Amino acid sequence: MNNISLWIITSFLATGLVVDGHRRLGSSPVAYAALARASGGAAGAASGGAAGAASGSLGARSLSHGAYRNVGALQLVAAVGLMVPGLLRTATLLVPLSACGVIALLLWSTDVRDLGGDHRRGVSVVVAIAAAAFVAYGRFGTWAL
Repeated sequence: MNNISLWIITSFLATGLVVDGHRRLGSSPVAYAALARASGGAAGAASGGAAGAASGSLGARSLSHGAYRNVGALQLVAAVGLMVPGLLRTATLLVPLSACGVIALLLWSTDVRDLGGDHRRGVSVVVAIAAAAFVAYGRFGTWAL
């Protein structure tokens, strides 16, 4: 039963990483500037925007557009690292290492100022970190692949 729950949580985590990574990679510099301007970020201040209602995405305030897109690429790589080694049963140590990488990536790319009072986004980040920690613990421990 625990192995099944690990696969389900890993699948949801990988799906979320793919969706958010694709969204980040597909962002244009113009759309990113508008996002940063709406969230009161440095890019918004540089382009003449005032601090807004913090309706932007996580990372829009503190990351440049290139770093924002790099986070998206790392999220896609992490999703592949979470699923492919376990499915192919090769280099299975990469699954818990990828989960640890997801934790580090989420902690690095999320700034408390980016939450802007929107507690739903903060909760989703905490849930994703908890899911990645569960996968890392489960795959390093008793239910290793």
